Amino acid sequence: MARRISLLTVVLVIGLWVGALAAAPLTGTTTEGIRPVAAAAIYAAGALVCHQRPERSFHLTGAQLPVCARCLGLYVGGFLGAIAWVLMAGFGERYSDRAPRVLKPQVVRRILCWSAIPTVVTVITAAVGAWDPPNVARALLAVPLGMAVGALVCAVASRDLR
Repeated sequence: MARRISLLTVVLVIGLWVGALAAAPLTGTTTEGIRPVAAAAIYAAGALVCHQRPERSFHLTGAQLPVCARCLGLYVGGFLGAIAWVLMAGFGERYSDRAPRVLKPQVVRRILCWSAIPTVVTVITAAVGAWDPPNVARALLAVPLGMAVGALVCAVASRDLR
């Protein structure tokens, strides 16, 4: 039961955060009730981890999302990775027979390193002025790292990986 609760909690928390990022620009446009306060809180939380530069962020209905394109790609990837871990390792009290292959520390490190390469490349090429990728590329190239981290968080939270 504890493993199922851990997996469900991780997937729900990440999913709620991704949903909140998409909902904040929509709910922040009204001035009535709790919705603008909730949107302001989401933008404030996003500011803790993201530069929130308008030119590097997606906009929804004319309002900027609470995080930049790269951060959004990381969070969406994290959600997809958490779901992928549940699908691969199973939702039972013990992980499935498929999981042990990727639960070895050297395999986990290799997956994290390889999945970080696209994000690192975009950061470095932008920093040196060689290539400043558009927002869609920033987001898509951050998804692999987000997926690896999301799966890793699920594996650790469920005690599949210690």
